[in-house]
Order: sequence, then C-alpha cells, then structure tokens
Amino acid sequence: MMFFKFVTSSSAGALATVCLLLSSAGAPRADAQGLPVFPGAVGFGAQTPAGRGGRILKVTNLQASGPGSLREAVEAEGKRVVVFEVGGVIDLQKTYIRLKHPFITIAGQTAPEPGITVIRGGLRIVSHDVLVQHLAIRPGDAGMASKSGWEPDACNVGASHDRDVYNVVVDHCSFTWSVDENASVSGQDPQPHDVTYANCIIAEGLSHATHTKGEHSRGTLIHDGVKNVSLIGNLYAHNFRRNPLSKTGTSLLMANNLIYNPGQLGPQFSNFGRGEKAIPQVSILSNVFQSGPNTPKGLSLVSVLGGPFNIHVRQSLAFDLAGNAIGMVTASEEDSQVGRWSPRHAHAIRVDADEPLPIWVPGLKMVELDRVEAVVLSSAGMRPAARNSIDARIIGDVRARKGSIIDSQDQVGGYPTAKETKITHKLPEKPKRDDDQDGYTNLEEWLHQLARALEP
Repeated sequence: MMFFKFVTSSSAGALATVCLLLSSAGAPRADAQGLPVFPGAVGFGAQTPAGRGGRILKVTNLQASGPGSLREAVEAEGKRVVVFEVGGVIDLQKTYIRLKHPFITIAGQTAPEPGITVIRGGLRIVSHDVLVQHLAIRPGDAGMASKSGWEPDACNVGASHDRDVYNVVVDHCSFTWSVDENASVSGQDPQPHDVTYANCIIAEGLSHATHTKGEHSRGTLIHDGVKNVSLIGNLYAHNFRRNPLSKTGTSLLMANNLIYNPGQLGPQFSNFGRGEKAIPQVSILSNVFQSGPNTPKGLSLVSVLGGPFNIHVRQSLAFDLAGNAIGMVTASEEDSQVGRWSPRHAHAIRVDADEPLPIWVPGLKMVELDRVEAVVLSSAGMRPAARNSIDARIIGDVRARKGSIIDSQDQVGGYPTAKETKITHKLPEKPKRDDDQDGYTNLEEWLHQLARALEP
C-alpha cells in the first residue's frame, strides 16, 4: 500500500517560518557538534573543518592546467586553502577538474573583480571535507553539435565508485548552462552523504543541446540512496525538470528556496525501491514556487512518481504567472502521465501539521515566509553584492516574471569574456594561528571578511 504524508499550506497572506540562509554573516559559535565551517553555517556537513590550518595555494593564472592554475591547486594532496590572485574566465576546454583529495577550502571570494568563472567544463567532487565558495561554473554546449554526447554537470558531488564522499558545503556559487544537471549529488557504492548547496543560483540548464537523450534541461539530481542533503536559500530558475529530483532511499531537507519558471516539473520525488530503507525522507519547508512563461498550467509545488514516501510540506507557497495561489500537489489524470499526483493517490495523502518532520538540521533559524523571494534574490549567487551581467540578468528576469528555458548559452549572450585582473594579497601574519581563540584561524577570519563584503 502506498503511503504519502504531507503537511501543506497555500495561504499567501499567512505569516510563516523559513529556514535562515547559510551565510558567512553572524557571530562565530561552536555548538555541541563542533565549529561551523564558517560563522553562521548550517546544513548537513557544515561542521567540516575543510582546509582549516592547511597550506595556502595561490591561483595566479587562468590557464586550464599547469603551475599556478586552479586545477593544480584543487587536485593537489593534503590539507589546503585555495586563494586567488587572479580574476576572469577559466576555459577548461571540455575537461573537468576532479577534486579527489580531502580537506580543502576553495575561497572564490579572494579573487579580484569580476571573480572566477569556469566555462566549457565542470567540477567533480569525489572526496570529503570540502568547502567551495564564490565561484561561477558555466559549462555550455562548447560549440558541439546537437546530441553529440557532451553532457557536463557544472558541479557534481560524489560521482565515484571507490571513495567516501561526505561533509561537502557549496555556498554562494552560480551554476548555469549545464547539459546534464547544474548541481547534483550522485554516485553509489558508497553513496555520498552530508552535502549542502546553499545560496546558489542553479539556472538555465540547456534543453535541446548536446545530450544524447535530447531534451535535458535539469537543475539538481539527488541519486538513489544519497543521505542527508540540504538545499537552503537557492534560486532554481529556467530548468525544465529536476528542481530538484530526489530518488529512492534519499533523505533531503529543502528550505527557503525560490523555484521560478520550471518547465515540466518543479520538485519531484520518485521511489521504485522495496522496504522501509527505500522510502525517501523529505522535509520541504518555506519554499516559494513561482510559475513562469514555460510553466504548464496546473503544475503545483510537489510531484511524485512511484511510492511510498515520507514527505512533509510545510509553510510553502505556489503561484501561477498571474500571481494567483495554486496548489501544493497536482491531482489530475493527465498529470499522472508525467509522474504527478492522480486521483488514485488522493486517499493516501496525509495532512498532519503536528507530526515530527522526517529530517531536520540543528541550528536552523527562522525568517518570515513573505520575505523568501526578496532574500533569495538579494543573496543567491557567486557575488551578490557585485553581480556579473549573467547573474544580474537572471535575477532581473525573475523579478520581472520573464525569461525562458534555453537551448544554448548563445541565446543569452554567449560565454563571458571578462579581461584578466590581478591582485597581490597581503595575507594575515601567522595565518595558521587563532589569535582570538574563537576556533577559526587568522587566515579564515580574513576569508570571512572578504565573503561578507560580497554578501548582502
């Protein structure tokens, strides 16, 4: 027997609560589980030390590989903190950077304007204890022919069959123009766990591009068996599907996200496994779903395929393009053909606001639901206080309720061509020491200051 649990709210006027964004702001605090990776950090894996106390590696050029490159720093061994003395565009020339050694901090906030944008490639994280901040990754179609097999993710956490992948935090990044997912958590044997994407722009997955399957504009995939994923404060915009998709045996906390202009589906959940361990455990809290020009009439916040599930939706809102409130769950026979609710599921829906949530992250704070859109649009992305033209355009289109799902980056101006910029950093004296004894090194304190300058 299929058994679905939902707690729903669709009143636009009601005050509601929402999980506070993962942010670099706030007083440093260590709770019983350890010190957050940066002050105010919450989410699964957020108490990783990342590269704290490790050697400092400087990125000094925009080359795809070689001495002084981002690839050399990321693929190095040992505990390390990556800082940038260069800004501009890194063209990976249809390759990937594979992060396979643990305990690393990639501090994109150290780059001079316009920051670091990676094109024609992506980042694959196949290790543990990782912090990535303030980068843009925009793979694009790389000029390849339709259905040619160029199928990059922008950021893939856990695409490995031989490594433990956990304690990964990706904060304030921009992921666009992927041909597979913009941001994913996948892989198996063993499955990754304890991963957070927060304050990111996850947008404009390419639809009819170079994927061998044809249409493949996708936001986020959380693959079978992946445990403890948190999506907090992100903007999902102009992705046809997987906004996100969470599959059999997963556990997901989805809080304070703005989902704009999904195509066929918004957040979707599937389960074709057997037994109690296969039931997805999902908490969907204080999210706003806003239809756009490509959103079909009648699409609602949550879609499911298969079953059973343990999904709770609380204090979330969904709107059509005209701003009228729409349902949390679709219930129509034709919608069931793409995996949404149909009348035969209706008897299994449970509305019980008093039940414990299936999954929760300690330390989450609350803000009012009617501020979610404004907060996400002001806070998400690689450099929200100094946006590049691509992120600014996406944010502006969401505000204006326009924009569309695209097939190529060339439809929206093409790859960025920012000129290279340079800076010589004066690093803190004794960077590995903790002079104020708050748990963060002198180098980390400097990184926090730079991050705050980029975050409203």
